Amino acid sequence: MSNSTVLPDVVLKTKFVTLNLKAYQGYVVYVDRQDAKKEYSAHEKMFTFY
Repeated sequence: MSNSTVLPDVVLKTKFVTLNLKAYQGYVVYVDRQDAKKEYSAHEKMFTFY
């Protein structure tokens, strides 16, 4: 009988962006659009920190 251990493989990929990058500003505009807020009945206060 083998005494092997099975471990899950996890790949974590992240990308750090600063506030002045166009990609970040695009994300803020995307999240703050009215369609996104209405679709899931999100409360307005959820988006105040973006």
